[in-house]
Amino acid sequence: MSIYSMDRLSSVQKENGFTLIEVLISTAIIGLVVYLAFLAQSFFVNIWYSNKLATNIAMEEYRAHSLLRSAIESITEYFITDPELERSGVHYPFFNADSISVEFVTLSSVFFKGSAAAGRLFLKKNSEEKTVALIYEEEPLTAAYIRYQGDKIAYSRSMTISDGLSRVTFRYYGTWEIIYDNEEEVLKAIKQWQAVYQGKDRNTTPDIIEISLSGKNGGQTLSFPVKSHNPYKNVYFNHEIQSD
Repeated sequence: MSIYSMDRLSSVQKENGFTLIEVLISTAIIGLVVYLAFLAQSFFVNIWYSNKLATNIAMEEYRAHSLLRSAIESITEYFITDPELERSGVHYPFFNADSISVEFVTLSSVFFKGSAAAGRLFLKKNSEEKTVALIYEEEPLTAAYIRYQGDKIAYSRSMTISDGLSRVTFRYYGTWEIIYDNEEEVLKAIKQWQAVYQGKDRNTTPDIIEISLSGKNGGQTLSFPVKSHNPYKNVYFNHEIQSD
């Protein structure tokens, strides 16, 4: 066989196969592409789950805020008294509030539909994370009869309104004092923002409850109007004083 024929045979053999080096390089490239595809998929899946989690948290917080708004807007003037004042016929609305908590009676219960309930908003500290959570809890009046100002309420249901907060403050817009207008010859209520609001002192509930929240994602202010004022209740419960 001539040298020309052997060279041609060798050339044909090369065209019909791959060398070991070529196979190794191809395998390495395919492995790298698969690895990069896996990383990309994991990255986008993690983003998707993160966004889904953030959306779920936002939806739960929105739901909690909506339920809380319904409860606060339906605060009612549930009249109580003190053992010392009971014989005198003195009654006043059950409403105890300061800069970090508020306690009231609502006609729109979050947990006990169709029943009036005692509600309380307060702050729960997380010592490890150095944050606070805004908690709302309730107990139906069918299970918690409130007669006196100092009666303790065993709240049985609760939910978290907001978590991971660095600061929460409450304030209340409502009656500050009652004055007599000599020109119109009527009693008038002077209203302003207050850090503490007691039904016993004001003889009514506030018009607006405002809660300021601050956290790592910024801050927001929740403003809740109280819509269920009834001036005739006060006259009814204190009719003996009115008649005097």
